[in-house]
Amino acid sequence: MIVTLVTRSAKIFTLVVSTTVTAIAALSWVLPPHVPGFPVAVEVLQDEDVSRLITALQSAEAEDRAMAACRIGRLRNRDVGAARDGLLALLGDDAAVEGKLCRDYENRRRGGETGSTPGREAAIALEDVGASAIEPLVGVLQSGSGAARQNAALALGLIEDEQAIDALAAALSDELDAVRARAAWSLGMIEDAAAVEPLGGALDDRSAEVREQVAWGLGMLESSLAVPGLIGALEDEVAEVREQAAWALGMIEDSSAVEALSEALEDDDAGVRKHALWALMRCVDADDAELDYAALAATLRKALGRGGEAG
Repeated sequence: MIVTLVTRSAKIFTLVVSTTVTAIAALSWVLPPHVPGFPVAVEVLQDEDVSRLITALQSAEAEDRAMAACRIGRLRNRDVGAARDGLLALLGDDAAVEGKLCRDYENRRRGGETGSTPGREAAIALEDVGASAIEPLVGVLQSGSGAARQNAALALGLIEDEQAIDALAAALSDELDAVRARAAWSLGMIEDAAAVEPLGGALDDRSAEVREQVAWGLGMLESSLAVPGLIGALEDEVAEVREQAAWALGMIEDSSAVEALSEALEDDDAGVRKHALWALMRCVDADDAELDYAALAATLRKALGRGGEAG
């Protein structure tokens, strides 16, 4: 992040170096929020009996069903298509499986998820089935059980195909918070501008988890059309939503967010202040003739000076 600040402009660099070394170092603790969802890469299996694994999807043991789905996913496009229907049928299986199973989920802020279900592992494996799974996944998203709908949304996000946008946008109105949150995540994963409007309309969702996920999704889209709504989200009653909104504004890098982000540096929550600072430095347009450098310098010195206390 320091490199980003230095290369943006000599003027901005001057503002930064005018602070103490300790204050500049405080920027090192700014990491963009990362919500659950990204599977960590795993080793690809060399040989696997796909028919045996498909049969194991119907095992009486939840761990066996989950592991079979996991191992099918590890085939990575090799014979995975043959398992499509079996994986789709497993999406509603919400039997808990303890421990880190197959593809762990990276989550810097919350320390990682340690449990799974057969349905979730099936959703992950369906990523490699690709486009041929979209239509049946949309059907599950529209009429499956709660667990199945959530996992269908997950699979559609992992496939990252714009054909799923309309169905995922409709799922933002699902009765279950978990389904709406996953749909928002998946729209962000697809990274298509068509998702900006439906996501923006969900920033006032009744669930803080959903609002946080919506803000993340808008950040992934990196569209200036999302800026007004995200600025409004900086006033959300829940700190995690405000923090995610600040991160999203930083991803978009729109100078119209500078004033709101400057105000967010006074937020009561340390996480919000950290990400507002990170976002502010990305949004500043050094060529803006109307930019008040003196005021900005004072704001940055004050914010950076809180680094030790906020960290």
